[in-house]
This record gives sequence, C-alpha cells and structure tokens, in this order.
Amino acid sequence: MDKYTIVGIAQLEIQDILLKIKAKFNIPNFIADDTNHYILKDTAHLAIKRTFYLNENIREEDIIENLKKIDFEKIIIKASQIGIFSGSTYGEVLFAKIEENKELQKLHTEIKNNLDKITNTKNPEMEGDNYLPHISLVYNVPQNIIEEVKSYVQEFLPLEFTLNEMVLLRDFDTSKDERSVVYTHPLN
Repeated sequence: MDKYTIVGIAQLEIQDILLKIKAKFNIPNFIADDTNHYILKDTAHLAIKRTFYLNENIREEDIIENLKKIDFEKIIIKASQIGIFSGSTYGEVLFAKIEENKELQKLHTEIKNNLDKITNTKNPEMEGDNYLPHISLVYNVPQNIIEEVKSYVQEFLPLEFTLNEMVLLRDFDTSKDERSVVYTHPLN
C-alpha cells in the first residue's frame, strides 16, 4: 500500500543552511537517484498533510483532482524557535517551529477536510487542531551533540521563506525515506 505526504519544500537558502549544518557536524547526506525524487530526511520541508494512504477504490488521480480545487495565495513562512522530536523513526530530529500562521492553518485544514473522505491518515491525532507546523531540518542528530547543533542552528534564525507550492509525494524507497513527486500544485 503506497504512502503519500503533502509538503512544501523550503527554498534554496534554507536548503543551503541544512547542508552547512550537516557538513559542520558530519551528519550523512543522501542524494536521490532521480531529480524527480526527494529524500525528506535530507530536504528542509514543511509537512502540510502528514502521511496518508488511499482508501479502497481511490486512485492517485482522485487526490490530484482534490488538490486542484484548492485555491490559496502564497504564504510567508517564518520560524524563530528550534525544537527536537525525540525517539522518532529517524532518531533525534531538529526542527524549526513555525510562528502562528492563520493562512497555513487554513490551508492544512482545507486539505485535511478535502482528503479525509478518500484517505486514511497514519497519525490522525497530529492533524487538525493538533497540527504542529514546522520545518524539518536535520534527522539522526547524535544525542551527544544535539545541544551543540541546536545552538549552531539558532544563529540562522529566524528562517523565512515563501510557500509557493504544495508537493504531493509517494513513497519510493523507504530505506532512504525517498519519495517521488506525483504532483506539484502552485499557490497563487
């Protein structure tokens, strides 16, 4: 059963920060084999709709058609605090918490409401009112250097970028957390 995610990919300046962090602390970087793929744990990204599966008799095209109905302006994303998700599948995960953003919350809610009828969300308790918008930055941070990495990342704050598109991704190679791009939906 294929897994899907909808994300916003942070712009190049933030991807460059991610590469600096990984280089400074010797954190491995994986490269996708295809330019139409992302390795999420090596790409600064914002999860707009967390991992989900298609319901029975639902096709990928149905998801795309639902996304095409969504009409939103570009959204300015700003993050000024660093946090850590501990004990995830990918070890310690460093993230930048997004400042309150009503437009982003509306976008998340609209996608959730449109897709809930035709999909199953892997962690529904992390959606809707419990949605924690964040930019995932660095995965698998060794515990012995987490505070040092966190301190270093503080130097780059605040992070700011324009969310100008949503990207529907399908799992490709789960051993590397590699996802293939299914559809890209521009925001106006």
